[in-house]
Amino acid sequence: LFRKALREVRRESRDIILDGQQARREAADLLRQPVLDTAALSAALERARNADITLRTRLEQRITEFAAAGSAEARAVLADGLARRAGPQPKAEPKKSP
Repeated sequence: LFRKALREVRRESRDIILDGQQARREAADLLRQPVLDTAALSAALERARNADITLRTRLEQRITEFAAAGSAEARAVLADGLARRAGPQPKAEPKKSP
């Protein structure tokens, strides 16, 4: 059910995803030009960033809804997946004595 919910968000956000991809292609094209138009590059990158943020926000909202409706066991599975995606926990550095 969880993956289905995430797929649904991506399907609902298709236009946003496509806009972000187009903005990245435009940014790449601008970078290839002999004279860099920094204003256009900044605008393209901002469009890509905004699309990414919008999609991420929608995904996080759906995750929150899913977690709120689920059991403690289901939330534990989500927590494990989130921890794996975060990568290994950094080791604490030893405290230095003054």
